[in-house]
Amino acid sequence: MPGFVSPHSWHYLDGLYRQPGVKRRFDAVALHPYAPDLNHVTLQLKRIRRVMRAHHDGRSPIWITELGWGSDPPDSFGVNAGLEGQRRKLERVLPRLIRDRHRWRLEHVLWFDWRDPPPRPGRCSFCESAGLFWHDQTPKPAWRAFKQVVR
Repeated sequence: MPGFVSPHSWHYLDGLYRQPGVKRRFDAVALHPYAPDLNHVTLQLKRIRRVMRAHHDGRSPIWITELGWGSDPPDSFGVNAGLEGQRRKLERVLPRLIRDRHRWRLEHVLWFDWRDPPPRPGRCSFCESAGLFWHDQTPKPAWRAFKQVVR
């Protein structure tokens, strides 16, 4: 679930839990906490976890199945951060997720995207540049930071 779309992921999840028998149909909550900064990523995790606890599901894990920032020039949404901004955001967010993984019962974190796709018009605002590698497989500064953080 993307966090800051309408409805927000935590409201959507709350509505799901209110459906009879739905809890038996999933084992984890998957989140795409795209955000302009670390504070907004953690805010989404806290709100999701709060809803899970309210529905007596605090022991189930959270999976971040997409997380990333584009290396294109910064935009008004904060999901494109420029080449160095992509690296800096990765260096701030991933260590925090690793450090607090037990508290949030965070089981998986997947970076979007491994490599930039070939350019295509009409895609999302940052999808063309969210990779850790350029389309030609040349590493970006974020790749070196990624290796440092996850080693």
